[in-house]
Amino acid sequence: MRISRALLLVLIALIAVIGVELRTILGFFDVQLSITSAIVLIVIAIGVLVFWATLPTANGSNEK
Repeated sequence: MRISRALLLVLIALIAVIGVELRTILGFFDVQLSITSAIVLIVIAIGVLVFWATLPTANGSNEK
């Protein structure tokens, strides 16, 4: 893994909070974002983060 599991959990929580607050910020500019589309964007962002985090590092070390 590229990052520790604890850091991965913190980043997932941060992405979820930013995704929810993004709806609020866009609402101030009269951009309507449904809760379903916000959830889809959050899930995609978390999926990309987990995919990146589980890739092996370039030097091939297997640190834990």
